[in-house]
Amino acid sequence: MRKLLYLFAILCAPVFGQHPYWRLLVYQNNGNSSFMRMYELEFWDSTGNYLSSGGTATASDGFSPANLFDRSMSTSFTTSSVPSFSSPFWVQYHFASSVDVGVVRIAAGLVADSTMNPEIFKVQFSDDGSTWGDATGNITPGQWLGDNGSQTIGAWSVLVGSAGSGQYVNWRVRVNSTLSGDVRINEIGLRTAFGGSSIASATVPAYAIGSNLTLGDQPYKAYDGNPATEFTEQSGGVGLAWTGFAFEQPQKIVQIAFSNDTGTGWSGNSPVSVSVDGSNDAGSNWVTAFNCTFAFTGPSQTQTCGGTPTRQGNVVYSQVREADRASPAHKFAMWGGGIPTVGNPTVTQSNGDIVPASLLGYSGHAVTFVTTPSSSGSACIPGMVSADSSGNAYICYSLNHWVKLSGTTSF
Repeated sequence: MRKLLYLFAILCAPVFGQHPYWRLLVYQNNGNSSFMRMYELEFWDSTGNYLSSGGTATASDGFSPANLFDRSMSTSFTTSSVPSFSSPFWVQYHFASSVDVGVVRIAAGLVADSTMNPEIFKVQFSDDGSTWGDATGNITPGQWLGDNGSQTIGAWSVLVGSAGSGQYVNWRVRVNSTLSGDVRINEIGLRTAFGGSSIASATVPAYAIGSNLTLGDQPYKAYDGNPATEFTEQSGGVGLAWTGFAFEQPQKIVQIAFSNDTGTGWSGNSPVSVSVDGSNDAGSNWVTAFNCTFAFTGPSQTQTCGGTPTRQGNVVYSQVREADRASPAHKFAMWGGGIPTVGNPTVTQSNGDIVPASLLGYSGHAVTFVTTPSSSGSACIPGMVSADSSGNAYICYSLNHWVKLSGTTSF
């Protein structure tokens, strides 16, 4: 037992441990011949706790490094010259006590201001402020993108600690094809649970990222909760257009909700095919988590799509039980710890009866159970449960996509 506990402690230990000094070492800006500028330099632990408070900010060059740690996008840090590989710049934070940094998020300027952004950098740590170790290799972020309208600041996140399988600190939705026209993304929901709420919002616009430099096409509009606003990619953007979000901790997106145009333009610019990608190195490299195909038939529609359903633990076949074999209707109910596809359902049986809440571990969202035998590819909406003639149970986890529950199935 002691050996098992020791092994568990090793596996769960921070990658670099706790240190009182952390810094960003910058070798090159994005082309400006005079300055480098940033708005925020955020240090977070792996569970999303902000760490940069109560300490001291210093820099090798420039003015007001404390502005990088004031949680305000209205202040900035600007150097008096430019960094180089022979003479890199650094901005460091001396914490009041040692901390384990899991994620670094950098907010910097967009459009014309983007030439002053850090372009090649690494994250380092130290126990004495003199001898430094590398927490990352050299990182060249994806292009600092946005617009010259009301969103003038954008962000990238860098994973410093460890992340679980399929977890990333930057996520994007890339539109590969539309019905016929340019790309318009009215609203995107990024979900870590099937049927759950979006974890991206426009509360801080800078954390929304996107592929567009066109006036008025702010990426944050895809996360503002208003389908009447939009992030637009002009002609030629199909296959290249994307919008995403820089998070403060690793996330695993398992489902997206896509809202299309509210006007007549839906018939051209609604997406058909999209890819959902993650990055842990500030957009330098992207990994496709899953692909989606949509079938919009009118304006103001929202459709969902997800990868293979995932959850911590297993879904057991007994969690979808045949409650009544009496003819003509087979009745199914859910027992136990819940299935993430359907959230917290009030279960409606195939004959219209409500399964008593006492038989279920949750209540709330309505789910319709169907008796027509279904398999992968048959029409369905998320939350439907069905069975075939052999008694196998199925659950619809995204539009027209079923998963079979048999034995003990790892989602």
